[in-house]
Amino acid sequence: MIKGLLRKTLYTIENFYLSHLLVKNEELRNKHYGKKAFLFATGTSMLGLDLSKFNGEVTLGCNEIFRHPSFPSLDLKYYVAGVPFRQWRQIGPRFTHEDHHQYFLEIDKAFRNKNTTHLYHATVQNYLMKRGLLSGISRYYFLRKSALIDSDEQQLDLAKPVSFIDGGLTAMIVLAMFMGCKEIYLFGCGYTYSPVQSFHFYNCMRCSKDIEKEDMEVAIKSFQLAHPETDFIGTKISNVYLNDAEFLADFSSYVNTEEGSADDYYKVHRLALSLAEANGVRIMNVVPPGYESPVYQKVLIETILS
Repeated sequence: MIKGLLRKTLYTIENFYLSHLLVKNEELRNKHYGKKAFLFATGTSMLGLDLSKFNGEVTLGCNEIFRHPSFPSLDLKYYVAGVPFRQWRQIGPRFTHEDHHQYFLEIDKAFRNKNTTHLYHATVQNYLMKRGLLSGISRYYFLRKSALIDSDEQQLDLAKPVSFIDGGLTAMIVLAMFMGCKEIYLFGCGYTYSPVQSFHFYNCMRCSKDIEKEDMEVAIKSFQLAHPETDFIGTKISNVYLNDAEFLADFSSYVNTEEGSADDYYKVHRLALSLAEANGVRIMNVVPPGYESPVYQKVLIETILS
């Protein structure tokens, strides 16, 4: 209760001082009305996908999408990073202020020669100005009205503080709907699959096709030790062949899918789907073989590329 009250107070203060930054967002309202939007997250299913095939479309990417091998040839229209910046508080031991700075240095370098529109949490605006980062890049900002778990009402108006954004994926979904897109295709959203696909295309376990069984066992143990933040209990490993030389050791696990339960893993996505349906928007989940999509409509990548 106290934590929720402190969070609400923080949002109220930030909204009071930074809401003026949201006025510019009116430029984005219904900018792509009726169009399809292709949203790129960073799950391991992004491996092998040539992003340049989507040039000319309304494309949105988030977080470390700039690390994708085909990113240099992608004409990405919109980029989103949901992380805030608060001088008095680090996000956590795995994302310090120095980590934050290195992250935005990477973003600055990756987008230096791209004509991509960016969306950030409004607390980042002053940080970017002081550091001289992303100069010359078109930037928009959002604010949060309350935490998603504390809100009974969701809305899409990015010209006001919203409650629905709690990370890169939800920020992309809200932005696409705010711009009037009526069909949204999700790529690389492993946390929406069943079983849940762990890790990202840039930190997953890739192995030589010729690796011996004993060496594979050692490699798996080393990989697990290198990721102490991940609970590997109940995780299964499937081998997905990427090319003639290597394969992906694909970690996945089953989670609670009971709708309405206190620990419903897909609660945020059920809210996103309800919000989309209420606004006449379809959300399709591009899912690799061997996985299901418990919430969003499942679509195979072959269907999209054809």
